[in-house]
Amino acid sequence: YPLTRLIIPVLLWAAFRLGYRGLTLASVVVTMFAAWGTVAGTGPFVSLWAGESPLVLQLYISSNAVTFLFLASVLEERRRAENSRKLDQQRLSTNLAISRILAEAPPLDVAINRILASIGETLGWKIGAMWTLDYEKETLRCLTLWRRSRATESQFEIDSCQGEFEMGVGLPGRVWKNRNPIWIEDVSGEKENFPRAPIAIEEGLRSAFAFPVLA
Repeated sequence: YPLTRLIIPVLLWAAFRLGYRGLTLASVVVTMFAAWGTVAGTGPFVSLWAGESPLVLQLYISSNAVTFLFLASVLEERRRAENSRKLDQQRLSTNLAISRILAEAPPLDVAINRILASIGETLGWKIGAMWTLDYEKETLRCLTLWRRSRATESQFEIDSCQGEFEMGVGLPGRVWKNRNPIWIEDVSGEKENFPRAPIAIEEGLRSAFAFPVLA
């Protein structure tokens, strides 16, 4: 059936460009059209024998599904391996950059800012800050802050630099209290204990991550 070969480029495109889910959807659509045409008595799967048409259609659908879904699985695994390799390279580059900064022994605030820049640029951060303990007030204050954009300082940055956090208050205070990293996927759901959440949302900051530096 030469006409059935016309669908092969479409399924190949779906496998390479859309991945496993896209190919599954494309296979379902092709199956629906093929089944509809066969039931209506038209299309390349219609046979003179009544029992042959469903068998030919089933063989066509199953062979295409197995072949192209296997191809999509191989491509997906290759993409994951490539992404993992790139991530490992980025981490290695970041570790080397941090080691080089520490070897140069610059002032603490300069070193922290350069380290934040290395990590932020690698992981795609918009902003990063280092918080330090004020022993007199027993609060955390911002030691230095890095931002990707070179535009005018935002209100979130101003509040971060001027603000102080007690133990257990805000993201810095919670990390200080728990001594464990904290990841917030959506800051809009953390308004009760994320004082800067309204400003962060307004400026397009959606997620936050903080970790303690323990001596």
